[in-house]
Amino acid sequence: MTDGTLLQETADARHKPVGVMALSCLAFLSSAGVFAIAILNISQVISFLRHAPQSVVEYVEPPAYFVIPIAWICLAALGWIAFRAGIDLWHLRSRGRKLTIISMILLMPLGILFVMSPSTPEYEDRLIGLGICLVCSASLLYLFLRRVRSKFAEKVDRA
Repeated sequence: MTDGTLLQETADARHKPVGVMALSCLAFLSSAGVFAIAILNISQVISFLRHAPQSVVEYVEPPAYFVIPIAWICLAALGWIAFRAGIDLWHLRSRGRKLTIISMILLMPLGILFVMSPSTPEYEDRLIGLGICLVCSASLLYLFLRRVRSKFAEKVDRA
């Protein structure tokens, strides 16, 4: 690493918006959480597929033997996507902004489902849903601010 590169990285860090850094950290934390859930559940998936006695499920329809491993692979892929979005946001790459926008749009219905779900009268689920909706809304509004969009556009021009 040369002194010029170090100076450029320091200058980039000084001009990086705080909100982008917060979103980047949120993406890193969510990827760690998703990876942890995937790792903790891999033993349950394997015991399910092997028909082990400790398996939580006694009987399922045959398509579940295809759907459950695919769901686990999707969960691991979601963790990787969140990690890449965090890296790209940190470096002010346009791809990170786009990944975050798409993931917030896709996550919003989950938050709405938690808020509107009539099957759970507990307020914890509704508060979780409200929190998801607020984070998604705030992230989307923030990433569409003109000065934030311009930071990502400037980075593209320099590259």
